[in-house]
Amino acid sequence: MASLKGSISKFFAWVMVSLVIVSLAGFGIQDVILGSMGQNIATIGKEKISVDEFLRSVENEIVNFSQKNNVTLSVEEAKAYGLINKALNDLIAKKIFDNFIKNEGISREDKSVADYIKTVESFKNIGGDFDIEKYRRYVTATGADIKEFESALKDDLVRDLILNAFGTPTKIDTTMLEKSIEHYFQSRDISFVELNVSTFRDISKKPSDSDILKYFEKRKDQFRSPNKKIFKIARINFAELVDQQIVDNKLIKEYYDENITRFKNEEKRLIDILSFSDEGDENKKRIRAIKENSGLFDEEIFSRGLKKDDVTLGFVTESTSKGNENLRKLFDKKTIGIYGPFETDLGLAIYRIREISAENQTTFSSAKSDIRSLIASERAKDETFRLLEELNNEIAAGQTLEDLAPKYSLSVESLEIENNELPDKFKKDPGAEILFDNASDQINEFVLLGDNSLLAVKIDNEIKSRGLTLTEASNDIEKLLLKKNILIGAKSYFNEKLKSGSKDFLNQLFKINSDQEVLVEIKKKKVFRFDPDQQVEEGVMKRIFSLNEKEFIFFYNNSKLFLAFVESITPNDIDKELKRTLMSQREAFFKKSLKQNFINNYLNFIKQDTDINVNKGLIESTLLNLRRTG
Repeated sequence: MASLKGSISKFFAWVMVSLVIVSLAGFGIQDVILGSMGQNIATIGKEKISVDEFLRSVENEIVNFSQKNNVTLSVEEAKAYGLINKALNDLIAKKIFDNFIKNEGISREDKSVADYIKTVESFKNIGGDFDIEKYRRYVTATGADIKEFESALKDDLVRDLILNAFGTPTKIDTTMLEKSIEHYFQSRDISFVELNVSTFRDISKKPSDSDILKYFEKRKDQFRSPNKKIFKIARINFAELVDQQIVDNKLIKEYYDENITRFKNEEKRLIDILSFSDEGDENKKRIRAIKENSGLFDEEIFSRGLKKDDVTLGFVTESTSKGNENLRKLFDKKTIGIYGPFETDLGLAIYRIREISAENQTTFSSAKSDIRSLIASERAKDETFRLLEELNNEIAAGQTLEDLAPKYSLSVESLEIENNELPDKFKKDPGAEILFDNASDQINEFVLLGDNSLLAVKIDNEIKSRGLTLTEASNDIEKLLLKKNILIGAKSYFNEKLKSGSKDFLNQLFKINSDQEVLVEIKKKKVFRFDPDQQVEEGVMKRIFSLNEKEFIFFYNNSKLFLAFVESITPNDIDKELKRTLMSQREAFFKKSLKQNFINNYLNFIKQDTDINVNKGLIESTLLNLRRTG
């Protein structure tokens, strides 16, 4: 990612004064023309997206995602997460507005640009006044001249003027929000009763040959053998290439000394937050009590039906909290404790600093292994791209897998796939998926996988799907019909033995079990619509939530037979404070969504009259170059 890292300071300089980035869910490039426009990533009317602009946008997405999730993404991973598409979509949306604005002759005066520049903190001196020399140095550091910088800023200000016309609704009807919370916070106390399958198998009808034949004839088309493909796959494992690299200690020490500041660990603080959407006297009194007695903080969490993990922000550093004034203030505090209340979008909030981890320096001995891995990885990447080019040149010259395997020490193995269902290790890799889809009886190319390994495939054999005979299908049909009959037998048995709607349902079950062994285990659980039992299939949970109190259903979970009995139903089973917080969150989100929908609709309206062309080939080559330096 060297090219990305090299442009990071320039990128952040532009972002700091960028007022609007239009993010559009569902606004894709699938309906625009894919062609070639020279060295521009795309043209949108008279506007252009340059390679540099595209790279800045991609880096923005990768850096933001990486910081937010505390990870380091490769270009392939960013692509898989949809960050590349989002970067491109945002730029296209932005340029559609710019094209429209210029066509309509809408502009801002130079004075408005000057006024805005004077408000930017980075351009002020210690006294808080605008410093022209500081401004010039800053712009020069971005790599742009003053005219270019201010022109881009003017475009941002005009776009902001247009988008501000789409105001956020001040008031919305919250009836549906209330109903949805009531719906999802309905709880049910369920007794999950595992039944003794062998007992009910003994009393159930055994499928006859006639039953099997009848079932088969009715559904003959459903009984088919799987379509099988046997692939030969050849790969060069990136992890093995990394292990093969020899990195001497002198080089590792030089890297540590040259990058000493990178091994400084910033102070971090473990912070929790409690919000109070109602700012009335009762909550203010509760906040004062919690601040006076820190033990009440956990008590408040548990009283809302929450856990510590539900309210924690995790470890926060001062650099990652710059966008949040409340968090920034917490770094002025010298000790752990409870601070606030602070104003937030969700009402008042108090924060608890649970732990402070002081700034420290990672020693050379601690960093040595990671540095070795980093240098070895960079070398292995260079070797990978050299091998990728060599191997594909060999394939283009007519070399086969059998020719290349011994020459390049390829790892070759067979892989059998049924009904085109890829193994999980390949399923999430777009490059591998395309390779398997386009496979033939000879290798076509090697591709770079998300883990930087190289892969090539060819079809060794294919067994087409065919209809099964009665003899081949009868065993599966017999098992299926027997399961069905056991379910019918269990229903009939309990309908006869149990009194429906009875309050002593479990006592009745125990009494029946004393005469005949029908029970294996009983588990009682409280389940919510928003958090169903993950061990039970979704379809079964829907059936459970369709029942009334004291009703029950039968179902299979894998090969086990269960009865689920609804002991009680509690509507709106949610703490009042949590409900107020959720309502406030949903209302704020709904208002924001409405504004975004207005913008999206208008954007799609003006998009109809805009000629949009995207250079897909240039995008791929640009990303390939990033992978090589990544």
